[in-house]
Amino acid sequence: MHSKFGDFSAATPPQADDAEPATPAGLQGWYLLRGFSNAPGVGCMDSLMDLPEKDAIKKMEQIHPHRGSGPADENGNRPQAAYYAERKEADDWLRRSAAELAGVQMERQNPVFFAFTNDLDTVLHAMMKDGGSDILVVPVEKADLSKFTFTFGDSMGNHLLLQGKEAFLSARHDMNGQVMNARDLAAALQKHGAGPDGIEAHYWSRREPEGRIIKGTPAAPKADAAPAKPAANALKPPRP
Repeated sequence: MHSKFGDFSAATPPQADDAEPATPAGLQGWYLLRGFSNAPGVGCMDSLMDLPEKDAIKKMEQIHPHRGSGPADENGNRPQAAYYAERKEADDWLRRSAAELAGVQMERQNPVFFAFTNDLDTVLHAMMKDGGSDILVVPVEKADLSKFTFTFGDSMGNHLLLQGKEAFLSARHDMNGQVMNARDLAAALQKHGAGPDGIEAHYWSRREPEGRIIKGTPAAPKADAAPAKPAANALKPPRP
């Protein structure tokens, strides 16, 4: 595929005649995208959830004080400790679910998040619109899909939905509340379509997948901001 952001074409690796395709039918031509801070010293596989709890909450308060869980104060700031707790519970749910899925190989405690899309330009624009992020773009044909799980829409939103809450999802999808491997995702896409909240991918490897980094507009300097990596969401700006 040739995008206005550059050529992202990638040949599917050769397979033996009797081998199962590395990319399930229906996923060819899709991309994994991860937004991350382009501040010095931040790597594309860094995750706030790998930090000690106090350090992670402090950085959340510095980076996105208006985004979180619970009611906002008079300055529009929300409780980041509550957000951290919900993120941790969601990651624990993802980890338990991934451990039960056939073929998924888990190498790290906390996943890092990618958008999974076949609408490359639109999602790249959404991730870059506020500046301050670079984007790692991985053609699915080059990805080791055994290291990924998937949800329809934001994983925290899926976890909250199982508790009777609606946060982080704009609309319901028939597959909400389920964590899938790549083969199950391909079948679900064929039957149900992607839905309005897109697809979130959860990467369980410490190795950077083979892809290309697109440089975004540098973030405006903030005196109290510490660098950290948000995770990509399919149709929303990156989040940690």
